[in-house]
Amino acid sequence: MTRRRLKKLLPCIMAFPALALAASITLGSVINTFSEGLGYLPELHMEELTLQHFLSLFSDAAFQRSLWWSLRIAAVSTFLSVVLGAALAWLLAASGWRCAARIARLPVILSYMAAAVLIYNTFSRYGLVYHIVRLAGLEWSGPDIVFSSSGTAVILLYLFKGAPYIALSLAPIFARAMRDLRAAAWNLGAGRMSTFLHVIAPSGRRTMLTGALVLFNFDLTAYEGFSYLGPARPTALGVLALQTYQKADLRARADGMAISAVMIVFALLSAVLFSRALRREAGRA
Repeated sequence: MTRRRLKKLLPCIMAFPALALAASITLGSVINTFSEGLGYLPELHMEELTLQHFLSLFSDAAFQRSLWWSLRIAAVSTFLSVVLGAALAWLLAASGWRCAARIARLPVILSYMAAAVLIYNTFSRYGLVYHIVRLAGLEWSGPDIVFSSSGTAVILLYLFKGAPYIALSLAPIFARAMRDLRAAAWNLGAGRMSTFLHVIAPSGRRTMLTGALVLFNFDLTAYEGFSYLGPARPTALGVLALQTYQKADLRARADGMAISAVMIVFALLSAVLFSRALRREAGRA
């Protein structure tokens, strides 16, 4: 009995050093972020804890614009990634998805910097789409979506990375549901679309919620996409935090860390909301 327990605990014991190191680094970073956001910077002779840096943020018009703009971009890109990822997972599962899944992995493997360069070279004012239109003998009158205040290029970047991630997570679940339930649904008179919406898609709701949580938190707090393809004003929270932290006035570091702490709070709140949704989903099952 003892040997069986040891065998079950062996993977946990082997993974504990790596998990402990990752947890200690993460916890230390969070503590450092909040302590500096509260104004504790002993190297700058700032040792008095205060909420002033947090309170000043919510009266700052630039921070408010960045906050709502980041939330909007994160929500839209996450919703579209889940919808398109579910549709792509359905196609992958229906086609056998082995060879197609290897192609779908490419955007996930590609770095955000390389994906941003690809988006820029394709959709910028004189990018690939522009040259294809001109080669066809047409006049290009489309909008320049790169660096636009609408954030379209940023959303495209997060779709390019997020939709395949959701699809690869859902494809095995959809394949199993199609193998076990699709024939029964068709025998009961359900069409292809109704089978997907009411039989196949519900089997992956928990995975969709989990993937949406990961994508939303990353899209909200990320720096790369907003920095490479986003507008100068309004800027995203991650970009604003770094710009504030790098100001010549070193005392502004506390404000930059306060912005980072606000992002951590929003990430934790979203995790709580998504966990409640997962518990409700488990209750239905």
